[in-house]
Amino acid sequence: MKKFLFLSISLIAFTQFVFAQDDSLDVFRTPPKNSANTINSNSNNGKNVLSISLAHLGRGGTMLTYERYINNTPFSVYAGLGVMSIDVIGQWSFQDELYLFDNEEASRTSVGLGRTVDLGLKYLFDREIGGDYIGVGYSSYSNVINLKVDRDFLLEPGESSAHKLNYNSRELKFVYGFINDAERTYYSDFNLGVGVRFLDYQILEVNATNANPYSSTSTWNNKTIITAEKKFQTNIKFWPFIGWKIGARF
Repeated sequence: MKKFLFLSISLIAFTQFVFAQDDSLDVFRTPPKNSANTINSNSNNGKNVLSISLAHLGRGGTMLTYERYINNTPFSVYAGLGVMSIDVIGQWSFQDELYLFDNEEASRTSVGLGRTVDLGLKYLFDREIGGDYIGVGYSSYSNVINLKVDRDFLLEPGESSAHKLNYNSRELKFVYGFINDAERTYYSDFNLGVGVRFLDYQILEVNATNANPYSSTSTWNNKTIITAEKKFQTNIKFWPFIGWKIGARF
């Protein structure tokens, strides 16, 4: 959690530094609204954006997002699609159940390549893809964690040492954000918000029993016999969200 807070604070500080340049450098200064070069709702320029998400690196991957300004309205819509490995931040809060690290019974061997989806709507106060906004979004994250039972344990007949655990997180969020000057081709979108995560995942329940030390079968002497069972879990978590995308307008 400390790493997450440190990352959030660092991103906020960096963003504030960039925005502060508006008052000192002409290249960052927002032009007057009546300027002929200013992008507005009647212009055909700058209504589209392609961006990649830097904040999603904390969720195990990244995402390509397309955003479109809706003509003659204060709204824009966006849709993103990406890939992910392990959801570092999202799965951190219940790492013991998902075996993000080795434990006494099983260890994580790999993480299957997962999918991320991001959809949302923004209300733009300046009626252009620039300035501050409020938004609502929906995101989905999914992956598969591969586990292997420790080789020092004996398995019950018919038991497998390899197991695949499914993970899904569906998220609703409300955010406040700021987009850099709409006149620039370069696009930067930073936001913070709160929301809810609806979790649907599997855990591996391992039951261990000591084998009979007086057994006539020496192979079983002083060994621990285990059975492993996959179980489905659901949970709802209130969660802080942070986003940062960079890209280009066209």
